[in-house]
Amino acid sequence: MIRSTPLRAAGFTIIEVVMFLAISGALTIGLMGGIGASINSQRYKDAVNTHVSDFRDEYSSVTNVANDRAGEYSCTPSGGVVRSSGPLTNMERGTHQSCAIVGRLLISNGDGSGFVSQPVFATREVRRETFTGGDLQALQAADLVVETTEGDKMAINERNLQWQATYAQVDSSRVFTNFAVLIVRSPLSGSVRTFVHNGQAPSNRTAFIRNQLLSDASAQQLIVCINGGGLVGDGVRTGVTIARNAGGSGGVDFASEDICR
Repeated sequence: MIRSTPLRAAGFTIIEVVMFLAISGALTIGLMGGIGASINSQRYKDAVNTHVSDFRDEYSSVTNVANDRAGEYSCTPSGGVVRSSGPLTNMERGTHQSCAIVGRLLISNGDGSGFVSQPVFATREVRRETFTGGDLQALQAADLVVETTEGDKMAINERNLQWQATYAQVDSSRVFTNFAVLIVRSPLSGSVRTFVHNGQAPSNRTAFIRNQLLSDASAQQLIVCINGGGLVGDGVRTGVTIARNAGGSGGVDFASEDICR
């Protein structure tokens, strides 16, 4: 007599199911962790790329002037804003030779989150036919002013870093966390000059650019390194650099990890 062996029921044992779930869970966690790190890395790159574009846009604002001030305001040699009681012509709104927008002043925020920029006006005409000095002397003679009162609020740009990134403190005298940058167009040649100050700018911006920033000593390179705000590892930093004597947006570039190490 032949005995038949009972067939094993199809399916998985509890141990096999538990092992499958454990392995699948571990793989999913690893995959999600890798995706999260990739997303954070891309966010950091986007923050740096956008900030490079922010600096380049400021140069474009100097070479392609846009005047956003209301028509009833005009600038004064002392750096104030005056509202006229009578009608003003367009010539008095930032295009007249004695009240012309010639540049932008960039000031870093105290918390390292970015910078603000505002227009710089020339309040004295410098004629090429009669002036004997160079571009720097012409800028000094033009009585530049930075308007910070109500008439100029619309012209102030806030350039904040994205994704909670901040300026990084790096152990290098070449890297700035607080800075002031004057990008200004010469009334003589029309060429653009860049002046850089290492440190926070004083509250009297007009006196600051006239007495301190407009000098050959301020024609230096700017390097700003950027922390990832937890997006990337502490040792990974890049940033923005503006070349010494930059004459346009082409002078703005990325600062490599070697510089921001």
